[in-house]
Amino acid sequence: MRIVNNTLIVLLCATFWVNAQRVVSEEVSISFMGYPYIAVEQLMSDSIEVRAVKKKITEVYDRKVLSKKAVCQPKGGELSDAQLLDQFYYTFKSKNSILLVASDARGTVLYADRVYEDRWTQHTFGTENCYWTEKILSDRFEREKEVLWQDLSALSEVERAAVTNGANRFTQFKQNYVGTEVFYVGGRKKKEYADLNQAKDAAVKAYGLLQEDVDSGEGHQLLSRAISIWEQALAEAGGKRITQKIATNLKFNIIMTSFVTKDFKKGIALCKELLQERNMTEELRQNRMGTLKFLLKEQRGYETNKSYNVDYPLPKFTYTLADPDEFGELNRVTNSFMTDNPELFNTNSYLTGDTDPSSNENSFEDRVTRYSTGNYLTLPSLLERSQGTLLDSIPKEVFELKDLTHLILRGNRLTTIPVEIGQLNQLVKLDLANNQLSDLPEELGGLQQLKTLILKGNNIDEAVIERLKVHLKKCKIKY
Repeated sequence: MRIVNNTLIVLLCATFWVNAQRVVSEEVSISFMGYPYIAVEQLMSDSIEVRAVKKKITEVYDRKVLSKKAVCQPKGGELSDAQLLDQFYYTFKSKNSILLVASDARGTVLYADRVYEDRWTQHTFGTENCYWTEKILSDRFEREKEVLWQDLSALSEVERAAVTNGANRFTQFKQNYVGTEVFYVGGRKKKEYADLNQAKDAAVKAYGLLQEDVDSGEGHQLLSRAISIWEQALAEAGGKRITQKIATNLKFNIIMTSFVTKDFKKGIALCKELLQERNMTEELRQNRMGTLKFLLKEQRGYETNKSYNVDYPLPKFTYTLADPDEFGELNRVTNSFMTDNPELFNTNSYLTGDTDPSSNENSFEDRVTRYSTGNYLTLPSLLERSQGTLLDSIPKEVFELKDLTHLILRGNRLTTIPVEIGQLNQLVKLDLANNQLSDLPEELGGLQQLKTLILKGNNIDEAVIERLKVHLKKCKIKY
């Protein structure tokens, strides 16, 4: 298959949470085909102009005076005249914002995004000259700061590469490389986690094959095998073997496969779960949020253009770097586009589950995590439970999830189970442990796919359980 373009993307959230005692990782490069963020139909019918602009730097932050010993030679003097002096210099930060806006020939905005938003960059001033007093340093800074502002307002090499990559993503099919890690369990308990080590080996080999050919059949098969092992292990999450920390890293492994498998719904759901965990550092939260935003954009491009072959010929687009004075206008354009496309940019509303009140969709549908081993729903979520939320009854919308295979309701305040439970005829596991149940509906006996029923920590009469055993002969009932 023809590769249109090769670009290295450094994903900032490579390390989600490493447990130093047990969890280790191996660095890999993930290769996947990216799809244009703009619909191909628009690309073919219009002349596309992509404009980039960086906000003008007019001030700096956290300016500090430092000094070090340096050998200073007088201007025009001999080397023998050099002296060891205190050299004074500044360190400071600048705050950078860069926008990209893609428009058609009529000026209609097709896509807009922020490459960087209030990104802090560290700088120094005065290290290349000998300013032997703070006064000399300060005077020179004041004389040169206008030129300095102009230099800082220009794109650096890193920023230019990011802008070019961002512009390409609007309008090209191309192969991307993302540097990341694959997590597994090492150390003394390595044998206990042989399955996770096998999954790691399969994933690392798969990524190597896919880097050479994104359509590698063997690569995709190996990756599917790794995903299956991780998902089976996650079914044990919260237990003695698969602790919460190990589960977090396995979820991250699966999230990163979404870029290759194009199963963005799974990746987004798992990313959402990780963002609900407690005790996150702000840096970790921002990294995870960045991954969620990246997934949402990739999903949009794929869903918009997946019917087109990646070798589909696309016209070239015009790419220009706008004057910093245009930042205000392009910023208003970008804000308007982001407001009109909340599914891509309003991730906070997405995470809190805010939806259109006129929508008739089942609000629990997006809370189902879909693995190769089945479809899982745990109520309440970890975040809700940390806020003291427990269920007194099962929401009726749950019984509309006909493809649900694993329903985890342990540790709530349930006193009854509605007869509608019989509608979930695909259930394989039902966990009702540690509630306030004293009876169970007969409809539970009709769930012939049920393999595990957990009733510990309730006050259910033994006669009720014996009655269930008659109907659920292949089910292991724990009480």
